[in-house]
Amino acid sequence: MVSKPATNIQNSLTLMTGISRYSILLLVLGLLVSCSPSPKEFTVTPAFYHWKSEFLPKEKEIDFLSTLSTSKLYVRYFDVALEDGIPLPVAVLESKTDFPDNYEIIPVVYITNSAMKIIPPDEVRILADRILEKVKSIHANIADGPFKQLQLDCDWSGDSKENYFLLLDSIKKALNDKNQSLSITLRLHQFKNPKKSDIPPADRAMLMFYNMGEVEDYLETNSILNLDAASKYLDTKKRYPLPMDLVLPLFQWGCIFRDQQLVHLSNNLTLSVLGDKTRFSKLSDNRYRVIKSTYLQGYFLYEGDEIRHESVSFEQLSSSVELLKEIRNTDEFSMAFYHLDSLSIEQFSPTELKQLMQQMAKGK
Repeated sequence: MVSKPATNIQNSLTLMTGISRYSILLLVLGLLVSCSPSPKEFTVTPAFYHWKSEFLPKEKEIDFLSTLSTSKLYVRYFDVALEDGIPLPVAVLESKTDFPDNYEIIPVVYITNSAMKIIPPDEVRILADRILEKVKSIHANIADGPFKQLQLDCDWSGDSKENYFLLLDSIKKALNDKNQSLSITLRLHQFKNPKKSDIPPADRAMLMFYNMGEVEDYLETNSILNLDAASKYLDTKKRYPLPMDLVLPLFQWGCIFRDQQLVHLSNNLTLSVLGDKTRFSKLSDNRYRVIKSTYLQGYFLYEGDEIRHESVSFEQLSSSVELLKEIRNTDEFSMAFYHLDSLSIEQFSPTELKQLMQQMAKGK
């Protein structure tokens, strides 16, 4: 009977020691968790492309931008294409209105690859000066104050690269002297093979995450956003050497085939138009046959022509964001949408696009 109290004391001490050890373990684990770095967050700025012949945003479009807290617009000012064998500004933007002062307007100039192939190297710097003067002239009619960034858009190739890069270098030096920057658009094939395509002399790059499928292929399902094709381009461990912004598609179109050959692209073609059963017969989810010769957006269709309707869904855009998160190479970048148009933005709510922005900002 005398030994039991001692045994009870030992059991109590053992229990207390176990509790103390457990408490210490929990404390250590808590400290480790609190000290571990939280997932990295990226600063993502929303933006839109404006790619029309007239600068006259509708009230609906401005309201959409405001709801999305978007104040950055990439606006196509003009193209540089061959006219009588000479690279000249064409399809110049007509400005119908001033834009609110709180918007940042980034001029965009589209340059055809053929123009860069043919221009003599000793005339490239002259072209650079003309581009800058034309941009400044148009910009003065749209926005107050100088632009911060200019973007050039060209799908350069091996036989145009030397001239195009010389053009970029000339424009970049002129801009940097005035604390302005130069960005370029980047196709997926150029991103995938930087050694082959080379790195353009620019301050930033805008990766175009659309039109990665084979639009002329009759068997293609969706050339605008083909994630199977895109994933092959993004399968790289190396970071692109220029800070990258990203642009996703919101547009839709109809690919018109005649005898299984692409003959026309009908921009902004909606499914509601193709629902006209007096003119079109549905073949599958996104394919239609013309059953009565007719006009479609000013283009004449023959009976028997086929139309492949292409668009993008929120789910596809979300999957695109997950792929693009793997190649982010800068803490702060723009995430743009192509493009600002009433029909395009009707397909998505501001809430959905905000979700994509938040998804892109999250770390791994």
